[in-house]
Amino acid sequence: HAEVLIINTCAFIQAATEESIECILEACARPPRRGIIVAGCLPQRYGKKLLTAVPEIDYAIGVGKCSMIADVVRRVNQGKKGIDVSSPISASPPRERILLSPAHYAYLQIADGCSNKCSYCLIPSLRGAYRSRRLQLILGEATELAERGVRELILIAQDSALYGTDLYRAALLPRLLERLARIDGIRWIRILYLHPAHITDQLIDVLADLEKVCKYVDMPIQHISDRILSRMRRKVTSARIHNLVDSLKKKIPNVALRTTVMVGFPGERDEDFDELLQFLEDSAFDAVGMFTFSPEEGTAAFTFDERVERQIAEERTTTLQEVQREISLQKNRQRIGSSLEILIDERIGKGRWRGRAQFHAPDIDGVVYVTGSSVRRGSFVKVSVADADDYDLFALHPGSGHCHSVL
Repeated sequence: HAEVLIINTCAFIQAATEESIECILEACARPPRRGIIVAGCLPQRYGKKLLTAVPEIDYAIGVGKCSMIADVVRRVNQGKKGIDVSSPISASPPRERILLSPAHYAYLQIADGCSNKCSYCLIPSLRGAYRSRRLQLILGEATELAERGVRELILIAQDSALYGTDLYRAALLPRLLERLARIDGIRWIRILYLHPAHITDQLIDVLADLEKVCKYVDMPIQHISDRILSRMRRKVTSARIHNLVDSLKKKIPNVALRTTVMVGFPGERDEDFDELLQFLEDSAFDAVGMFTFSPEEGTAAFTFDERVERQIAEERTTTLQEVQREISLQKNRQRIGSSLEILIDERIGKGRWRGRAQFHAPDIDGVVYVTGSSVRRGSFVKVSVADADDYDLFALHPGSGHCHSVL
């Protein structure tokens, strides 16, 4: 039974806020011996209102406060209560890290905050302006992770493509990737969250040329209608997105494209949705995350007129999900009989394993279920794809007699 419980929260949309509050209330129902600390976006967004609504919370800290967590725990142990949601000024986490992911892969933060100010998004007000980490700090952390056995680095930021533009007055993601690729022990480098307005030809060339960089592009477009993109303040046009997709497919053979779209944004008409649907069918993304617009107080879009009825928005989301499910199924079926290199994430039974290919990011994409011996967690192995469903693949490691496609 924990003495102090730390709950890290998300609150950028209503669903995330509700999930965070549910987690806090569960903790309050079975409180730890000394106290409850709530961290992250929820206290940053609601401040003292959160402590008033849930008085069982002993201490609350906002984003960018990881370095003070040990001191906060000491205060709670002493029976003290408090809150600190002052604006974050640094993008550098503490030097020493405790990995919460499996030992063979790690998330590597290259920046924090966002200055894009999309009309629907709370992140700039919660996490502050865009702040790149210093190049040498990132490289030092990556080297340390490699020495600890990490084989896959997953680069994260609110907009990874903008790395360096604030600190060095230049887009330095290509240079960062080149330096990371030199680190011994690192086999895969994966990048998440590349805003389409900031992807350059130089970056595409580096993604294509560096062997260690996964041929996987996570590019959230949100929409394809120029009218909706303008209302969203996305700083990108439909033509630009079309050209980017074409360029990525041309320059990076077999690239896996992942995107995110928002349905039901205020003012989205039937013709806007039809344009988005047609684009997804034509582009055939490998994976698509879908959100229904969530009106968040404090954003510009919260006051926009022409709200789309919830039922209509949900029906549109369902339509997109059905289309994408069929696209994903066809893409996976085309891989049957092929050979893949995968990274084994965990053992799920005797002679049965779960892993990922280059086109799978942890937790958000599909997986590869493997039947075979002489396999171990954290290893890269060659497998033969024997079966497929909508999102997952089922494969055999050499020497296995049959494949378990039902888990």
